[in-house]
Amino acid sequence: MYARLCAENGECLPASIDLSPDATVTVGRSRDNTMSLRDDLASRLHAKIYFDNGHWYVRNFGLNGTRVNGAKVNGSTELYTGTIV
Repeated sequence: MYARLCAENGECLPASIDLSPDATVTVGRSRDNTMSLRDDLASRLHAKIYFDNGHWYVRNFGLNGTRVNGAKVNGSTELYTGTIV
């Protein structure tokens, strides 16, 4: 199952990325991440997006937290089509 992660605003490199079930995507301020955010509120490693048991998940690693559809993520949460992270 393939999916795409797109940045809707702010500075992010790359602005979008195709997700693959066999590769974990890291998101954060560090340039070492798969998707690098240009935001002082983002942690160096802010979140990971991964595929497990037929579903996509996001796991928070940032001190400022990660939100999914406006709700703060504790640990991991499942992602669906149209989810806003």
